[in-house]
Amino acid sequence: MQATLTFPYNNIQPYTQGQSYQDYQFAIDCPVVPAQTPTLQVTAGTPPLILLPSVVSGGSNTLAVTQPAYYQNGQICFTVRATPDPNYVGSTDGVVLNLKVQVTYECSNPTDGLTPTAAATMFTGSLTNYPVTLAGTNTQNPLFYGHNPSLAGTSTYPSNVLFTASVALNPVPKRLQGAGGDVDLSVTGNGNVTCATVQVSVTVNQSQ
Repeated sequence: MQATLTFPYNNIQPYTQGQSYQDYQFAIDCPVVPAQTPTLQVTAGTPPLILLPSVVSGGSNTLAVTQPAYYQNGQICFTVRATPDPNYVGSTDGVVLNLKVQVTYECSNPTDGLTPTAAATMFTGSLTNYPVTLAGTNTQNPLFYGHNPSLAGTSTYPSNVLFTASVALNPVPKRLQGAGGDVDLSVTGNGNVTCATVQVSVTVNQSQ
């Protein structure tokens, strides 16, 4: 039978001032058990693109997937193009890319699943207990559980600012069952930043 997991990958990236657009290549760790080639889809979220330092998200900002996602060596690989509003390209030196990644895989046992690396970008006012939801769907077994969440990396805007973060399953013991049996994480950050990206790794399957 098939199961599907959708998770956010919202991340800060540098932007070269004055360029009309910029391309970004990604290779996101996401090993799947049992080993297989899952079906993938990457789409832009809402808003798709936030400009920095202006924090403008409207106007004619666009984010497009220019190389569709494919699976290679346990990683989800794809390319996106960020195109800021022309009125802001001269002053933009960073962007937040708002992406959603969907993985569909074959599972026959409760322990079959995957360990995606999700990413959340938090602005100054939301550094405490920021929710990150991984949404699972399986018509035969709607209960999804998270196991062993850990930090996989951080980045900040401005860059090179002291920043610390932590991640935990929310609520204890292991999951928040919502529509489709979602797994909720709580991310907390601390630092004098405009915004920060926290990457988190968590194993998701249907075993308690």
